[in-house]
Amino acid sequence: MVVFIRVMVANRLASDGLAWTKLFKQHNSGTYNSQWLVINYSLFRPGRRLPRRGLLYVLEQIPGLVETCDVTEPFTNQTYWASYNVPFLQVISKASGQDDMVKRYGNWFSYQDTPRARIFARDHVNVMDVPSMLRLMRSNDFRNDPESRCDSCVPPYSAENAISSRNDLNDKDGVYPFEALGYSNQGAIDAKVTSYITFKRLKFLAVSGPTWGTGGHLGGFCWSKSRAANVSHLGLPDCWNFKPKLHNINRTMLSIRCILLSLLSIWTLQCSALIKNQTLLAVKKDNNRITIQPKLYIVKPKEIIIAKAKYVDRINSTGWGYLEIRTSQKARDEDQAYGAGYLEGTLTADLIYSYWFNTAKDYCSDQSEVCEQLKDYMTTNKDWIKSKSNESDPYWYQIGLYYKQLDGLYDGYMRGKSPDTPDLTWDDLYWLNALDDLGDLSVALDPSESRHRVPGSGSCSALIKLLPGNKDILVSHVTWSGYETMLRIQKRYSLRYRKSKTSDKLIRGFDMSFSSFPGGIQSGDDFYLISSGLTTMETTIENYNNSLWSNVKPVGQILEFVRAMVANRLAANPTDWVDIFKLHNSGTYNNQWMIVNYAAFQPESPLPSRDVLHVLEQMPGHVMHDDFTGHLINQTYWASYNVPYFPFIFNISGNNDMEQRYGSWFSYSNTPRARIFARDHIKIHCDNCMLHLMRSNNFTRDPESRCDCSPPYSAENAISARNDLNPVNGTYPIKALGHRSHGATDVKVTSSQLFQQLRFKAVSGPTQGSNNSLGPFCWSKSDFNDKVSHLGQPDCFNFKPVTKQLF
Repeated sequence: MVVFIRVMVANRLASDGLAWTKLFKQHNSGTYNSQWLVINYSLFRPGRRLPRRGLLYVLEQIPGLVETCDVTEPFTNQTYWASYNVPFLQVISKASGQDDMVKRYGNWFSYQDTPRARIFARDHVNVMDVPSMLRLMRSNDFRNDPESRCDSCVPPYSAENAISSRNDLNDKDGVYPFEALGYSNQGAIDAKVTSYITFKRLKFLAVSGPTWGTGGHLGGFCWSKSRAANVSHLGLPDCWNFKPKLHNINRTMLSIRCILLSLLSIWTLQCSALIKNQTLLAVKKDNNRITIQPKLYIVKPKEIIIAKAKYVDRINSTGWGYLEIRTSQKARDEDQAYGAGYLEGTLTADLIYSYWFNTAKDYCSDQSEVCEQLKDYMTTNKDWIKSKSNESDPYWYQIGLYYKQLDGLYDGYMRGKSPDTPDLTWDDLYWLNALDDLGDLSVALDPSESRHRVPGSGSCSALIKLLPGNKDILVSHVTWSGYETMLRIQKRYSLRYRKSKTSDKLIRGFDMSFSSFPGGIQSGDDFYLISSGLTTMETTIENYNNSLWSNVKPVGQILEFVRAMVANRLAANPTDWVDIFKLHNSGTYNNQWMIVNYAAFQPESPLPSRDVLHVLEQMPGHVMHDDFTGHLINQTYWASYNVPYFPFIFNISGNNDMEQRYGSWFSYSNTPRARIFARDHIKIHCDNCMLHLMRSNNFTRDPESRCDCSPPYSAENAISARNDLNPVNGTYPIKALGHRSHGATDVKVTSSQLFQQLRFKAVSGPTQGSNNSLGPFCWSKSDFNDKVSHLGQPDCFNFKPVTKQLF
């Protein structure tokens, strides 16, 4: 039976995607052979986790053979599915002779390397909504796009090699390896795009006629100006200069068609097709209720869009998820904060549970007594903060908004989680954000809890490098943590808060990019790029002096993760940041903070003598800071590696006693990372050089990695640690140097140019070492696979650097 009859029968009878494929493949005629995509919109709910099966099917037909496959899982993992006239299924590729064509003509006939495959893989990340989807599907920049080139062509490109081809623009006298790449009167003749919201009304956005190309530079097709004017075109317009139109169906016809099931099928014989996830909106109704809506939701009178967010899951392909949230300045600040949290909780709910399960679920299992004290502390502290609420004071106003965002996060989680995902409490999410503080709080409340800690355990490396001739300032941060934390999200918050309830001024840090984790409404690493011109980051410094813990109290103090975000939002310069951050010092999650002021930097110009770099160090009851711009000018670098710089902080924290007890490993100048930074920073002349140094680990050969150990070195003694590689039966003077599931779990690098767009280059996962000599970390090959929870993480962390454009 011919295709056009079979497809209409399948459309009318099918109840789901599987049923459609079974109906269609009956009585295969072997004509009009195509790859069909069948998308079941009835299984999709905006903001909810996608089903594991049944959402997307692929069917491929050739004479005598029809094969189908449920590709919901790869679609979910990749966030897109593209189709471009090459078989996906191996049995079809082989039986159709496609494999032979690859051998004969090369990659143009291959599934992964044909030009459109590479263009879709490169550019699908730019799809944020229906208009951007349409731009991609109409794209053609064949003279400039490297993916449009063909080495054996003259000229060396073809207008066939684009998502929307325009073969009428190929050189009529050109030389091409096969006819499809040359001049002809063929090409893309339209584009259609639908989304969840438009599909519900059986609508789609469409453009008719050959593409104008990327940016419209190809111009419209006109028969009267074309070399193909002799081709019959009776009844067709002369020039195809049409704009996209959303096609409506009259209500009578719509009422009939809505009886059909929510099933969409797309055929792709000589077409390109792309399926992509969508952005969500938080809409405030006239009854003050906030709801989640798809991107194309039509706002009704008295409704306000207060926030929009997009989450793209690339955890299995890059090691990162990407979350972008924007709020509307027209909305009240408290609605913006709540809406931002609500969207994040909705979009990342199941990831939040996975991260909580890996890192916080068993937090109190072996310290139940101190956990009761922690609960009392957290409740008392939260109640005191609420009592200080002051909407006219910028500091307290921003603290109130932080907690309002947390309220939204919790409600969004409860809305967005899958039915089989357990409930969490508000306090579960609060503790998840406070995990770094809780470690210090546990010891402060009960010093005997220090037995659970690993003295000297590194927690991050950081470097600020002034390039020769003041060409640039590079800033980099490496997170050191337990491997259970390697479920990561890059986030960008553009939250249009006012400074206070009584102010019309926008906060200076309304827009920021940062590395983070599911459920975190701050970084935690910490690493922030901020619209004020500041980059802030830290490495942890330990308190070994138990007498200082008496300065930690539940009243009058604010935990570190809240103070950092408030300082990020309100500060206009490094001095502001320090003055704000040190207020109500909790003495928990004690760090050395670096504040870099890109707003004061001009490439290849002399640095100002002040306010380019400030450094702050915190201990319970004590905060010290100074301007280190002069140091950066003279030394050309500042390195941070978990040892206090200020002698007062070094001594009062007990680091001097640790140095006397264990030697130079606890010293500021002679600890291994200090010596490696001093030796190798001169090799940095570009951002890739910075990334190479920050991922470096050559512990079996580097003399600075040696220790009084057996074997005589440790993978801890590097800029990026890999303690899983230390032998289980090794002998080490301190546990930090031994075998454990702990090490460097990422790297982030920015420059003055990247910072202008609040962007950074990043790699997720444990380092592969200098020249990739260590190999990737894989849970399945690790002895920690059955000991350390890693729900939702990739098996192998073998990812390349990525620079993601958020917004």
